[in-house]
Amino acid sequence: MAVRANTLTVTVLAALLLISPLTAQQPIQFRSSAETIEVHATVKLKNGTIARDLTKDDFELYEDGKLREITVFSKSIQPLSVAMVLDHSGSTAAHFDDVLAAGREFVGHLLRGDRMSVSSLTWDCHDFTDKLSSVMNLLKSQMPQDNGSPIWSAVDRAMWTIEGEPGRHIVLLLSDGIDNQAQMGALAGMTPPISAMNMSQCIWAPPPQEIISAKDVIKRAEKDAVMVYTVSVGDGTSELSVIAKQTGASYQELANYDDLKGAFRSIADELHLQYLLGFSPTFTDGKTHKIEVKVKRSGVTVQSRKGYVASKK
Repeated sequence: MAVRANTLTVTVLAALLLISPLTAQQPIQFRSSAETIEVHATVKLKNGTIARDLTKDDFELYEDGKLREITVFSKSIQPLSVAMVLDHSGSTAAHFDDVLAAGREFVGHLLRGDRMSVSSLTWDCHDFTDKLSSVMNLLKSQMPQDNGSPIWSAVDRAMWTIEGEPGRHIVLLLSDGIDNQAQMGALAGMTPPISAMNMSQCIWAPPPQEIISAKDVIKRAEKDAVMVYTVSVGDGTSELSVIAKQTGASYQELANYDDLKGAFRSIADELHLQYLLGFSPTFTDGKTHKIEVKVKRSGVTVQSRKGYVASKK
C-alpha cells in the first residue's frame, strides 16, 4: 500500500505542475444543480495507478441505461471540503494515536484552498476551516472517547455540516461499521462526563432519537452529491463497501493500523486526481436515477457515483 500511495503523491505533484497559473489561482467551483448533475470519476490502471491522460471523448455517461451528452468536462484539480469522521469507540481506543497520526497524514496532503472539519461519532471537534494548521494541532491533541457507536448518525451529522461549504463535498469515515445507535437509547439525552468535556475543544454531539441507517446515508449522499470514503482496520461491515461504491468513493479494509497512514494519504491524493463530468438530467420527478460512467479504453476500472436524486418541479 505504501508504494501505491507514494506513486499517487508523485502523480499529484506532476498534475499540479501541468496546471496553468490561471487555473491554479482560480480552481473550478462546480456543484450539482437542477440543470447539471456533477459526476467525479477515478480511472485506475491494472497496477492501481490513476490514469490522467483521458479526454472527454474517452468517456461515456449513462442515465438509467441511456447514453447522455457530457456537457461539462475537466481534469483540473478542484478544491475540497472534507468532513473527517473518526470512530473513537472501544474498538479503536487502544490504537487511537495511530488514527490521529493517519489524520495528520491526510491533512498534510491537502492543498491550498481545501477545507476540513473533524468529528468523532459523538463529538464535534473542529468546524470547517481552510486553516489546516489548526486542524493539524487538533489531531496532535487528545479527543474524548465515544460513548457508543452511532456510526451512521455521525455520518449524517457530518453531511449536515458540509452543506453550504464550497468545492466538492467529501466525508472520510474510519470505522468498523458496527452501528449500535438502536441500543444506545437514552444516551441521546445524556450529558457526557465533565472530565471528557474538559479534555479538549470537542463539543458533545449525541445521536438523535431517530435511528439513522446506512441506507439513509446513501440516499442523502446521492441527493447532496457527497462522496463517502470508508476505511476499516480488520473486518468491516458490508455497509462500508456499499456506501463507498454507491457514492463514487472507495473502501479500504486494512490488515493493521500500520497501514492507516498510507491509506489516508492515498485517499487525499486520489481526490485531487479525478475527472469532473457533468450532464443535463432528463428527470424532474424527485426520484433516484442510475448513473454509469464507462471509459472507451481497455484495462482500466472506473469509480464514480451510481445515482442521483432528481429535482422535483
